[in-house]
Amino acid sequence: SLADNGRRVFYFSKHFVNASEPGYEIEEISGADSLYRVKLHVKGSPSIYYEPPTETELRMLEASLERLRADLGVQSSVSLIQHPYWYPLVRRLPDSFKVYDCMDHHEGFGDVSEQLIVLEKEMFAAVDLVTVTSQWLDEYARKYIQ
Repeated sequence: SLADNGRRVFYFSKHFVNASEPGYEIEEISGADSLYRVKLHVKGSPSIYYEPPTETELRMLEASLERLRADLGVQSSVSLIQHPYWYPLVRRLPDSFKVYDCMDHHEGFGDVSEQLIVLEKEMFAAVDLVTVTSQWLDEYARKYIQ
């Protein structure tokens, strides 16, 4: 809907480009104007599901995202976060309204690191808006929203 209303929308893929230098790959999603899929460069192409980014990975992700922002003239943004892995990167973004779209109880999966669980709880309290997909998640999130 945002793209349909003339906003540029960037969907950041959970798959990264394994590269030694910061950068990104971008492709327009067919059938939609102003809707793009972005793959950021990060050495080792880590999985987002088990551990948060290391400081080295985070610095490279940040440099890759900064390159995209500079190349495309992005000055402000709305960041819709759908997994705790992204929070350390998004919290470094200047001029960004941060929304956590809580679709799952990550702790319930059992194979998620404690670090990601802690990040999620921090994120609940720090973002500008939280949305949830169930009453149960609403009650869970409210424990951490300040």
